[in-house]
Amino acid sequence: MKYLIYGFGGIFIALIASVFIFNAVDDSLDYDSFKHISSYEEFPQMPEETYVIYWYGENCGYCTQIKVDVLEFADSNQADLKVYLSESSSTAGSPSSVLDPFDGITLTGTPTMIFVRNNVVIDLQVGSDKVLLMMEQINNGTYPFLAN
Repeated sequence: MKYLIYGFGGIFIALIASVFIFNAVDDSLDYDSFKHISSYEEFPQMPEETYVIYWYGENCGYCTQIKVDVLEFADSNQADLKVYLSESSSTAGSPSSVLDPFDGITLTGTPTMIFVRNNVVIDLQVGSDKVLLMMEQINNGTYPFLAN
């Protein structure tokens, strides 16, 4: 009988601990937490001088893998950049209208991070590894396009 009481007590303590751990993880951020751009023509027309656009697909596996990192970056980044989001299947217009001026890359796949300054697309990084690297460089101050 004593072991039964210890067993139930252990289960109770484990349940209480799991509730605290579950509540400690902040799952409050989601794609809907951020302003979305609804048309490709709007990409270079936001009011900020410098900002980033994250172009993602709701059903993109790579986007899902980096979702938490991107949302945390959008919520708070070291350069204090505004981050807009754009979901690929619900964005109006042609993705080919968004062009990286240095190498001619257009929006070809998700995930993609787009850096805009003075209403001009300056950089476009395609793929989860490149998006993560871009966010890391922005956060540690080594992103080459941050300098004026």
